[in-house]
Amino acid sequence: MTDALGLSDAGLDALLSWLGARETALAARARLTAAEAETARASAAVDAAAQALAALLSQPMPAPGGLAALRAEALARVEAAGRIADLDRAAETARETALRRAQALEKAAAQLAAWDADWAVLTAGTPLAAEPVEIEGLGRMLDMLDRLGQEAANHAALADRIAKMEANRDRFRAALTDLRTRLGMDDDAPWAALTARLRRAEEVGRQREVLGADLAALRAAQAADSAAQLANEAGQAGIAAHLGAPTLRGRELATHLAACRTAGTLRAEIARLTRDLAAQPEPEAGGEDDASLAARETALQGAAEAARAAAEESFAALREARRRLEAVGGDDAVARIEAERANLLNALAEDSRAHLAARFGLIAFETALRRYRDSHRSAMLARASEAFAALSRGAYAGLSAEPDGAQERLVALPAAGGAKLAADLSKGTRFQLYLALRIAGYAELARSRPTVPFIADDIMETLDDGRATAAFSLLGQMSHHGQVIYLTHHRHLCEIAREACPQARVLDLTAL
Repeated sequence: MTDALGLSDAGLDALLSWLGARETALAARARLTAAEAETARASAAVDAAAQALAALLSQPMPAPGGLAALRAEALARVEAAGRIADLDRAAETARETALRRAQALEKAAAQLAAWDADWAVLTAGTPLAAEPVEIEGLGRMLDMLDRLGQEAANHAALADRIAKMEANRDRFRAALTDLRTRLGMDDDAPWAALTARLRRAEEVGRQREVLGADLAALRAAQAADSAAQLANEAGQAGIAAHLGAPTLRGRELATHLAACRTAGTLRAEIARLTRDLAAQPEPEAGGEDDASLAARETALQGAAEAARAAAEESFAALREARRRLEAVGGDDAVARIEAERANLLNALAEDSRAHLAARFGLIAFETALRRYRDSHRSAMLARASEAFAALSRGAYAGLSAEPDGAQERLVALPAAGGAKLAADLSKGTRFQLYLALRIAGYAELARSRPTVPFIADDIMETLDDGRATAAFSLLGQMSHHGQVIYLTHHRHLCEIAREACPQARVLDLTAL
């Protein structure tokens, strides 16, 4: 067998190698056969596809290998169909656009006709009725009318201010006339006379205070003198009772006291002399001569002179005490003091009535002036008051100005009553007050001169949503007179601004 295969001289290894090569060849032959069969099927499928494509394209049966030409023709037709579909869609879109534009043109024509009719009605009887309706000229004319409206508003505002000033002047004159009538002055009395009378009233008030102090001092002195007099009278009664003569008073008591003092002095002197005499040694019989007696006499005379001097001093003291007693005694000093007191009280009563009349006149004048100030606050204060009431959501009724010496101070008026200074308000309320004053100041500025942009940087950080809405509403009203710019980094305020002011433009600077 190996010989038949040409392997007669080969061994077992060569045979195994040949068998492996044979298996490989058989496998390759099987694959070749399968490939040829697949190729035949593919060729048949290609021919069938070519026949079907030729039928769809209404083309003659192509020669073998003509499928590429058919495919190119099919692709060209597909592309043409796509372009036709695009053109159809574009045509449909153009028809819809043309329809919308035609409708818009009809609507615009109707609006223009209505506007022409309104213009004719509004300008009837005015020089504008004869003017042709030309867009550019009409725009300039409308700008002029807008400025004319602003000037008319300014004129009306000035007329209103003049009317209010004249009303204030008339009311002031009426108050001045009423004050002159109350004070009993002539109708043509000048203002200087009123001020002079006020100064006189103030001077009378100061004099009254001085006289009152003097009167109080006199009354205190009188009370002290009365007390001293009562004490003196009580002492006199006690001395008279002690002396056994309770009916003695005044000079009689003084004379009696002087006699008693003299008697007491003499008794004391007698007692002293008796003691001195008792202390002297008994003279020896025949022991004193004329010289010793003369010396004793001289000593006794000196003692008598000393006693006389002491008696004179006592008598002088008695006379001084009697003089003092007589000064408080039964003379007319008390009557004079009482008469002077009555005269002083009468003068004080007259001065008091005059001072009270002047004071009441001053009070009436101050009341009239305060009412005048309250009823004639400036337009700026009224506008700030309205803005503050809106910003506080009704927690405060508004603002007021109260006199503080030569100036006035601004106070907030709570809705519950009372008044608060700006320093007594909370931080958030002070911010609301500041914003209200800025809004009022801007409005006052816009009435008299060209406006500048109003710029605010996050001034609503202390406001809740309700107060922020009120603030944006006020800013929206300000935008009718000038540009208002509000800067914030809180996004929720943007939504509140859109709701409160639909015409507001919100710009996101982070996106620029």
